[in-house]
Amino acid sequence: MQSRIRLLVVSAATVAIAGFLTLGISISADTPDGATYVGAAKCRKCHSKELRSWQKMPHANAFDILTTVGKDADPECVKCHTTGYDEDTGFVDHASTPELAGVGCEMCHGQASEHILVDKKDTEAGKATIAMPAGPCVQCHNPHLDRDAEVGKEALPVLRQKLEALQARIDALEAE
Repeated sequence: MQSRIRLLVVSAATVAIAGFLTLGISISADTPDGATYVGAAKCRKCHSKELRSWQKMPHANAFDILTTVGKDADPECVKCHTTGYDEDTGFVDHASTPELAGVGCEMCHGQASEHILVDKKDTEAGKATIAMPAGPCVQCHNPHLDRDAEVGKEALPVLRQKLEALQARIDALEAE
């Protein structure tokens, strides 16, 4: 029963995202000038539920896949498996910007340095300091980029193992 509900939720979310992308609907607000990347952990103060949910998703551990297959220094891979790569204040490397390894909140919502300073009760100011996603997913999730051929079969066992670990985490959560 819960897997059916999960499937319905994922399906509904997929349809909604596809609708936004297909229809070109934009619900974006600009990130303020001068804002910098801070990393998803800084979002915990006001968005702890969302952060816990994100931590269970593949985006949170996207950089780990690159490390496992030896692509953690490949710019073509790093740009989609980190937050803000090749941008001012964005991911540089795991040693100097570990808080930006993985695909964090700021990949969709923009740099959050101004947003985290807003009083959590001031929702209007909060909305004014963060971007709302308007289809940034296609920057990485694009079937025309043909990344699968580049990584090839070497990544399949690693990805299968990651998927099995994720499924085990989901099963454990459902059992609670």
